[in-house]
Amino acid sequence: MQNERTAEPVTFEDFRDLGDASFEKGDFEGAIAFYDRAIALQPNDYLVWFCRGYSLANLGRDTEALESYDKTVTLNPEDYPVWSCRGYSLANLGRDTEATESYDTAVTLNPDNYQAWYSRGVSLKRLGRYSEAFDSYNKAVTLNPAFYQAWFNRGISLKILGRYAEAIESHDKAVTLNPAFYQAWFDRGISLAYLGRYAEAIESFDKTVTLNPEDHIAWYNRSASICSFSLHQLSEPDLLSSIQARSIAALSQPEPHIAALQEALPHIQEDSVNWAHIYLYLGDAYLKHSRGKQNPSPYWRDAIRSYQAAYPILTGEDHLSVLQGLVRAYLAFENIPSARRFQQQGQTLFEDLLAAQPEPNKAAFAQKFVSFSQLEIDLLLGEHDPTAALEQAEFYKNRCLTWILAGWEEVPPKPSYAEIQRLVNPTTAVVYWHLGVESLTTFLITHGEAGPLVLPFNCQQQAKQFRQWLGTYDSDYRSYAGKKPKAIKNLKEHPWRQSLVRQLTRLQEILNTRAIWQQLPDTVQHLILVPHRDLHRLPLQVLFPENMTCTYLPSLHIGLQLQAKASSLALMPLLNVNDPQTDQSEMPFARIESAVIQRLVKDSLALDGKGASLAAVSHELQKSYRAFHFTGHGAYNFRQPAESAIGLADGLLSAKQIGQFDLSSYQLVCLAACETALTGKDGIPDEYVGLASAFLQAGANNVLSTLWPVDEIASAWMMIRFYQNLLAGSPPATALKLAQQWLQTVSYAQLANWIMQLSQVTDLPPLVAERLQARAKNTLKSEGTMEANQPTEYQHPYYWAAFTLTGWG
Repeated sequence: MQNERTAEPVTFEDFRDLGDASFEKGDFEGAIAFYDRAIALQPNDYLVWFCRGYSLANLGRDTEALESYDKTVTLNPEDYPVWSCRGYSLANLGRDTEATESYDTAVTLNPDNYQAWYSRGVSLKRLGRYSEAFDSYNKAVTLNPAFYQAWFNRGISLKILGRYAEAIESHDKAVTLNPAFYQAWFDRGISLAYLGRYAEAIESFDKTVTLNPEDHIAWYNRSASICSFSLHQLSEPDLLSSIQARSIAALSQPEPHIAALQEALPHIQEDSVNWAHIYLYLGDAYLKHSRGKQNPSPYWRDAIRSYQAAYPILTGEDHLSVLQGLVRAYLAFENIPSARRFQQQGQTLFEDLLAAQPEPNKAAFAQKFVSFSQLEIDLLLGEHDPTAALEQAEFYKNRCLTWILAGWEEVPPKPSYAEIQRLVNPTTAVVYWHLGVESLTTFLITHGEAGPLVLPFNCQQQAKQFRQWLGTYDSDYRSYAGKKPKAIKNLKEHPWRQSLVRQLTRLQEILNTRAIWQQLPDTVQHLILVPHRDLHRLPLQVLFPENMTCTYLPSLHIGLQLQAKASSLALMPLLNVNDPQTDQSEMPFARIESAVIQRLVKDSLALDGKGASLAAVSHELQKSYRAFHFTGHGAYNFRQPAESAIGLADGLLSAKQIGQFDLSSYQLVCLAACETALTGKDGIPDEYVGLASAFLQAGANNVLSTLWPVDEIASAWMMIRFYQNLLAGSPPATALKLAQQWLQTVSYAQLANWIMQLSQVTDLPPLVAERLQARAKNTLKSEGTMEANQPTEYQHPYYWAAFTLTGWG
């Protein structure tokens, strides 16, 4: 109550009520002042603390709001609304992990709080935990089916997870509930385009730009869908008739992508930022359509005009994209001075924008503009400076490797050509590829040369041919690799398997590897291959003569590090991790492989089954073993390369975790698992990072890994033979080459005899010996009328070409 004589507030209730009244009027500053006076009189009223925090949050003062919310939950931890509000403030501060924990408490206290489920989904999505985000959004729409924002975000999560048909259903629900929700129409169009349903995608984008004509991204995606529709669906009149008239007009043009973008311009305010964005997209479209044209010059000129229209309007990252386009266009014209002028402007802007990024965002920002860095290589080659081009390519390669595995580093390593020369000698040369925005460059580094040789290929034509080849190869491979492991055994007739020899022959022609080895001195017997981007995914070693051994390196800098610590090979003691995720019936030959290698090496520790846990393997790996042998499952994570992993009994051991270990005692790591060397099936925009790179970064000298899901039986024979060659004194590169040649040429009789000899290895478990003996007998028996001296099916490159050796060799 108030003092009757002064009519001023004096009690706790007075100040609390005045605070509530100010809050209701939207006077949050006044409310906070009154709540502070109330708290001074009675500091343990949790509702006042809560209202104080809510007022602070409304003013955007989330750090102070958190202090009030924390006091509230200390006084009353069962008050579920405050846990939701606390989560919201944490999310506003970018602390989404803590926000998720706060929302977890809120929904535990009140499982029907659909808003908390929704907010939990938002934070999980920002953390990249899309499957969990979907579960939260799903819970929100179950509790409140009219919550159209939750349906929208549910659809986005499904889209990111690749579940496009379900995403469309979710977006359909959102636009039914709110037909004016143009963001949902936009994302619906994206999912439809992913499914190749371009006519429907165009209709969705038409709806988006009708509701929001200034949405330049929607105009761009609409034009891309029109282009795709014209390529894939134009022959279907029933679909064509469903598209609005303005889309049909664009479809009738020779380049519908360009026509659709031009059609957008009258709908957007001239000289506005969105208008400039359309010109940026037009510049990119002209450059794209110039590829393959007999007379591309008009497209290059139109690209330059488009970029110049956007040049004075766009700022920041958008201006950097314009400069990048101008560099590409002038390089196409071979106008090196103009390209260099815009590149220098771009480099200055790039460095300024990079410096302004918060530390956690620097790597992501630099990766976003990695193609700008790649153009520098083409410029230096255009200025006839191959040595600087090689050094700069190596700088960018090491920068990307460092970012992805270890985080941001201001000054990544950049070895000089003189230092690089230490990797070669009269018998060893380096083949170094750089796959740029429009070119594919091959550097050849041989002993004693003053600079690298850039082979006189048509770099632009090579790049075009390689992209076309890769598109076909990837399409077949995705179909093949998407099958379950058991089904792979029945896929001998699959197009990817059937065409592999022909595809590799064509790749040999595109990369012109014959010309490469013809340039090599006669004394060269060993090649160090340093691929770039998607080239890492391919068995390049098979493109060179059989009398040459080949090893791979992620970068020349890593090679120099390995060379400095190289020593004679020792396999003992060996850490042997066997088939940790499956039982004996699922991968019997992996268990045979592991058992035989363990007895051949003798000094070894075996972990298998449930004993091969994440904790046990991580603990043992950091001891001073000389070799690590893993048989099991591995996979490459395209979206987050550092999360590529090998599967253990109770979880995944990621590349990022491995890269933080000290594995400097390891001279050999063998990853006899599916796709452990693979670096992506959807295109690699910047640099190779996979399990092999992680083990090398951790200090291992050599990593043997695989490029595709290997045949379990052939893999077992390959790996055992490889170890036999090592124990006979061959260095790793030679041991692998000999094992591959043996598997290609071994006859049924020779293989059966060799398997029988394996069954006699000392101390082999009886069950393993029995299975080997049975396999030896069946090797001939199952072939029926086959000649005993006829080569086995293993002569096909599918069985042996997947194995690559990365390291010093």
